[in-house]
Amino acid sequence: LIGNVTVDTTAPTVSSFTMSDTTLKAGETSTVTLVFSDFVSGFSSDTDITAQNGSLATMTTSDNVTWIGVFTPTANITDTTNILTLANTWTDSVGNAGPSSTTANYSIDTTAPTISSISVASNNTTTTLAKENDKITFTVAFSEPVTLSTASEVKVPFTIGGTAKEAIAQSTNTATINATAYAIDFEYTVEAGLDGVVALGTGPLTQAKSATVLDAAGNALTGNMSTLSGS
Repeated sequence: LIGNVTVDTTAPTVSSFTMSDTTLKAGETSTVTLVFSDFVSGFSSDTDITAQNGSLATMTTSDNVTWIGVFTPTANITDTTNILTLANTWTDSVGNAGPSSTTANYSIDTTAPTISSISVASNNTTTTLAKENDKITFTVAFSEPVTLSTASEVKVPFTIGGTAKEAIAQSTNTATINATAYAIDFEYTVEAGLDGVVALGTGPLTQAKSATVLDAAGNALTGNMSTLSGS
């Protein structure tokens, strides 16, 4: 009696290697799906897949053909060129070696914009002084270009002699202002009855009525004005 022997000399292939999201910002993840042409047993995503600028959680499967895992990008990084790479170290159930493969490119921007500096001046002949109806302008510089959803709802909180006031954004987009890059002017018109020194608030910019301040990737502005020095 001769036993049954099944011969399989066909090398397995990668049917697909995809990511659900290839443009990642802070707080986002991407589901990675790897589909083989055949049942595999010699595969471990922890050792067989290299992830650039992030981490891939151990991939799992219910049939040893389709494997799924979650990719989490590294925080505080901006890189437009990244791929996941499958090495040729895996095998099918017989032991036939499989080829290497890569995903399509994915971009990462997990760096949130911040306030770099704030300068203040008035339109008075002496720009360090202001009288009633003069305009006080706060030029706010950001770490990168940002867009305000509604200019009138984004404001710089400050005080005049201890009285709380707010300066209103004059644009929804950053620009170079008096050689200051990525800047937006915020203006306040001096009201009667106020006296004292202008002092910045210690918290973030005021964002009323769900107004947003976002970079091109959609990351929201972070940080407080109290962290600034030399403004």
